[in-house]
Amino acid sequence: MKPADMSVFVGLVLLQLLAIATINIIGFCNGSAYVDCIECEKQALLRFKEDLTDPSNRLASWNDDRDCCTWASVVCSNFTGHVSVLRLGNPYIDFLFSLFDHERSA
Repeated sequence: MKPADMSVFVGLVLLQLLAIATINIIGFCNGSAYVDCIECEKQALLRFKEDLTDPSNRLASWNDDRDCCTWASVVCSNFTGHVSVLRLGNPYIDFLFSLFDHERSA
């Protein structure tokens, strides 16, 4: 192998090792690809839930015993564990609005 070819080969091997190390540090904490939610965000969501009226019990999964990233209507970042989206829309009202829009356009 020529010295120039050897340098390219060694560079590629080092680049692959760096990529593997980065994935292990960023994405796989404790051997798992899953990151738990942030505790202060979980507590904030539980306080938020206390101020809501939930007659259909849609937020029943929101309790202190579970990871908030597994709760219904909560979406978290896979890399940071931060809550990124709350989907609290009413599916029944959204459905009714879509029917109304359909009738208006017809």
